[in-house]
Amino acid sequence: MDFELNEEESAVSELAGQIIGDMSGSQNPEQLTSGYDEKLWRELAKANLLGISIEEPYGGSGLGYLATCAILQEVGRNGAQVPVLASIVMGAMPIGTFGGDILKSEILPKVIAGELILTCGLLEYDSTTSCPSARANKTASGWT
Repeated sequence: MDFELNEEESAVSELAGQIIGDMSGSQNPEQLTSGYDEKLWRELAKANLLGISIEEPYGGSGLGYLATCAILQEVGRNGAQVPVLASIVMGAMPIGTFGGDILKSEILPKVIAGELILTCGLLEYDSTTSCPSARANKTASGWT
C-alpha cells in the first residue's frame, strides 16, 4: 500500500498545520469551558477541514481517509484540544459510510459547519462488552 500523500492531501496537511499551529496552545486547557478549543474548531470548519472526508453532496470534499489522517497528525503534533477523532472519525465518517440519505443530509452538514459534535458510544453504563444493553429514554426534547 502507498501511504504517501497526493497533491490534494498534502495541501490539506499544510492548511491544517498552518491553522492548528497558529491557534493551538492559545488557550490553557483548564480555561476551556466546553472541554475543547471552540475558536480553533470554528476555524477548522471555515476552512472545510471538518468535511474533508465527507462526500460532496453533503457539503464535504470527499478526499477520504488519508486527508483526515493528515489533519489528525497536525492535531496530535500541536496538542490541539479539538474533537476531530471523536466527531469526524468515530462519528461523521461512519454515518457517511453506513447512514441513510436522510440521516446524512440532516447530520453531516451540521458537523462540517462545526455546529454539531458527534461521538460514539463504546460501552454503556451498567453493561459489559459481552452483554450490551442499549436503552433509549424519551424526554421532552427528544431521546437520550
